[in-house]
Amino acid sequence: MLERSRAFESLPADEEVEAPQKAERSADVIPIDRQALEAEKKGYATYQALGGRLSQPEYEHIVEKAAVNRNYVASARSYARVAGIELSDEVSHLYALLRDHTTPDVPDTLASLSDHKLLAEVLRIKGERTALEQMKAGFPHIDF
Repeated sequence: MLERSRAFESLPADEEVEAPQKAERSADVIPIDRQALEAEKKGYATYQALGGRLSQPEYEHIVEKAAVNRNYVASARSYARVAGIELSDEVSHLYALLRDHTTPDVPDTLASLSDHKLLAEVLRIKGERTALEQMKAGFPHIDF
């Protein structure tokens, strides 16, 4: 004969059940680099004092693009590291340039490629056959 579960039976009056406690939440606190913030604020003024010719909007646009490109370079290097590839600065920066200058809504362009596939295209452009093969082996689920 099968035994029934006692999970839904009430507890005897003398047994008390502790209420579940809420889990404490935690998060990593990223310190603010106050020097970097101050340098950014002073950046255009310093640029002008050194004889810079760009307008403030142009200057800010270039600084923003440089930050975006740094993120793209970091992404490319991260994908390559997973595949066991060490990217040259030239390959990393070419990847960042192509990723930044794409039009996402136009089919059959670089923008329609995933990050991994775009990196593979850069490796093809640079003629890096061995690195391309390592990329394919490192990500076998992607059709390069």
